Amino acid sequence: AAEAYVAEHADTLGTEPVMRIASQLYKQDPEHAKEWANSLLTVDARRMADANIVFQISENDPKAAGEWAATLPDELRDRTLQIVISRWARNDSHAVGEWINGLNGAIRDEAVSAFSSTLAPSDPATALTWAASVSDPTRRSATVDRLVSGWLRRSPNDAKAWVQNSALPDQEKTRLLSLPGR
Repeated sequence: AAEAYVAEHADTLGTEPVMRIASQLYKQDPEHAKEWANSLLTVDARRMADANIVFQISENDPKAAGEWAATLPDELRDRTLQIVISRWARNDSHAVGEWINGLNGAIRDEAVSAFSSTLAPSDPATALTWAASVSDPTRRSATVDRLVSGWLRRSPNDAKAWVQNSALPDQEKTRLLSLPGR
């Protein structure tokens, strides 16, 4: 009864009841929890439930969590992939990279963007190498810009050296070097 009520009124109840029901359902029956999340009427409620479910799946099987997240609709997938990849990369970034290399298209781009953001604080050069592999030019540019800006803020000399020594076109190097460190 509670799950039906929360599903019907999720937009007015807020985050806590949706997260609690998703968590309880997942502990009892993971597939039912996914079905329940899919039945939620608003994108925000669905996003909360899916994030909770993917977080729980990733505790024991991050690859399965990533595979499930990759099946979600566009408006839900990006956040769930970020959750999975950031948790998984802390324990096994090599496995994350292998998994991402098996993806294609927009899903791969979203996963690469999330992975590069996760890597950036500890290994910005590797993060930027991954970011440069994003196929969508707009997403690639936004990801590279975000990473370079962050690196310029943390370690401007290293960031400038990387940009100057990269294989990027000169016009792109000039543009990146002019970004403010955010």
